[in-house]
Amino acid sequence: MPAPAQQLFALLRGEMPADILWDDVGVYAIALGLGPLLLENAIVEMPPVLASRLRLATQRTAARTSALLDALHDLLGAGEELGLRLIVLKGAYLAPEIYGNLGLRGMSDIDLLVQPDDFPGLQSVFGKLGYKGKFTSSKSGPGIVKHEWTYKLGGGDAMAANPYFGGEGFHVEPHTSLVESWFGLSVDVTPGVWESTTAWTLRNSQGQEQAALALSAEHALLHGAVHLVFHLLMGKPAFAQLYDIRRLLEMRPDLRFDVLAAKAQSAESIPHLLATLRLTFAAYAAPVPVEWFQELNSLCPPRQRERAMSVQLADMWAMTQQPPLTKLHQRLQRGVRERALAASWARSYDEAWKVWRSVLLFYRTDTAQLLKGWFTS
Repeated sequence: MPAPAQQLFALLRGEMPADILWDDVGVYAIALGLGPLLLENAIVEMPPVLASRLRLATQRTAARTSALLDALHDLLGAGEELGLRLIVLKGAYLAPEIYGNLGLRGMSDIDLLVQPDDFPGLQSVFGKLGYKGKFTSSKSGPGIVKHEWTYKLGGGDAMAANPYFGGEGFHVEPHTSLVESWFGLSVDVTPGVWESTTAWTLRNSQGQEQAALALSAEHALLHGAVHLVFHLLMGKPAFAQLYDIRRLLEMRPDLRFDVLAAKAQSAESIPHLLATLRLTFAAYAAPVPVEWFQELNSLCPPRQRERAMSVQLADMWAMTQQPPLTKLHQRLQRGVRERALAASWARSYDEAWKVWRSVLLFYRTDTAQLLKGWFTS
C-alpha cells in the first residue's frame, strides 16, 4: 500500500508511526470515509489545519446521516401502521446504535429487510411517501438477487451522493433476503434472522421515537463479514464497512461466538468470517480473541481455509482501489479477473463452474449493453 495509507491504518490501530505524511494521510482518510474515525482514534497530535478539515467532514457526515435517519423514521412509522415488520440493516442501525455518534459512520443509502409476503405493502409505503422506484432484474449483469428494487427520494442523482462529502439525494434498498451473490457465487445468511431480531429505538432529529428492529449481534456480524467479502469481489469501497466489524466486537460484548460459529457453519460462510476477522485485526487491531481464529481454522475446509488465510490488507487495498474502466479491453480483462476471483471463493467445483458459466451470459452484462449502444447509435 502507499505509505500514507499504511500510516493511516497504523494511526487507527492506535500506533505512532514515524514521519507522518499528514496531508496525504488526511486525503486518504476522507476519501475512504475514515476521516472522522481518524480524528477520534489518533493518539498523535495532528496539524490544526487537518484537524479542522476532519471536524468539518464529521459535521457533514452527521448532517447527512441525520437526514437519512429522519427519512427512515418516517418509513418505519408508515410501515408500522400497516403492520409491517422491517429490519434496519447496516449503517442506518450501526450509526446511531453501535457508533453512537452520527458523524463517525457515513451512509450512502438505507437498507431494509422485509419478508417477501410484506413487500407489496412496503411498496405502497414508498408510493405514499413520494419515493420513485426502479426495477433491475436479478438476471441482468452479475446476478445480484437480494434486492431488485431501488427507491429514490430527493433531487439529483442519489446514486452519486458521497456520504462523506454531503449531498441531498439518497435511495432505499429493500431486501427480501440476505443473499450475497456475484457471477453465480452465492451465500445466504437469511435463515433464522426473523427469529432472533434485536429491538431498538430510533430517534429523529426532533427527538421523536420510533420502534425499530435490527439483526441480532451474531447475525449482524456474520452478515457484515459476508457482505464485506462480496464487496471485495465487486471492487467496492470496504474499509469503512470493515471498521463496522471492529465496532460491533467492541460494543456487543454479549455476542456469543458459539452461536456466531454455528450460524456461519450453517450458511457455509466460515471462510468469509475468518477472512473478515483477520482483516479487521490487521487493519484496526480489533479485539478478536485468538481462540476464535483457532476454532474457525478448525471448522474451515482446507481449500477454503487457504483462500481465507491468503487475503492480506494490501490485497484488500488493491481490490478496492481499481481505476475506472474507460476502454472495452479493460472491461473484458476485468470481467475475467472478477470471475477468477469469485471462482476462487467457490465452495465446490460445481459452484466454480457456475461462476465461469456466467461468461456464456455475456449479453446480460453492462459491457454487452454498452456495445449494443455503440452499434445502434
